[in-house]
Amino acid sequence: ELNKMCGIAGILDKRKRPDILKNKICQKMLDMIFYRGPDENKIINHKDFSCGVTRLSIESLKNGTQPVENNKYILGFNGEIFNYKELIKKYNFSKTINSEAKLLLELFNLKNENFTKEIKGQFAIFIYNKHTEEVLLFRDRYGIRPLFYYSGKNVFIFGSEIKTIVSTKVEDFKIDQQSFENTTMFWTNILNTTAIKNVFSLEPGNYLKFKNNKIIVKKYFENPIIL
Repeated sequence: ELNKMCGIAGILDKRKRPDILKNKICQKMLDMIFYRGPDENKIINHKDFSCGVTRLSIESLKNGTQPVENNKYILGFNGEIFNYKELIKKYNFSKTINSEAKLLLELFNLKNENFTKEIKGQFAIFIYNKHTEEVLLFRDRYGIRPLFYYSGKNVFIFGSEIKTIVSTKVEDFKIDQQSFENTTMFWTNILNTTAIKNVFSLEPGNYLKFKNNKIIVKKYFENPIIL
């Protein structure tokens, strides 16, 4: 049985028209992972950024449409936030916060990058700042939910699966020979490498910032099991 668990995808590309980004590139990215969330898909555009979520409706069936946005941020995620109802009570958020995605948006508004300290769950989250054109990615502490990314000159792409990135054809993607050798020897890729050259995995317990063609990756959680 195909794995259904929602999927996210997005692209920031200053070289393409917004309608092309949305209707051809981002839509194709979501189509590649449609089976992850066959109940609903939605795309939001803002200037040179296009993002979308393909959704499996498990909780908040009527209110869980993603991505969500306010006047400053666009947010989408794949996963489960186990304590989202408790967080709504803790911070006395409005009763209109009736989904995990809306809770995350409100919590990020309040805490910024530190909002990960409040979250219990498994997640791959993206946030786009409309004012600064910054993209942020967050992956859960133990890497339960996958999250991949690619960066080039004036372009940044992310998705729940590698093929969402490859489908954009922003470059002639090729197999990473070193990664292939690592896999044959160790049965896995090493650190943040993947089977595709220039496509990377955001490591567990890390978050990433992309702004002005620069990537900064920071660790927010240190796994006590790994020595």
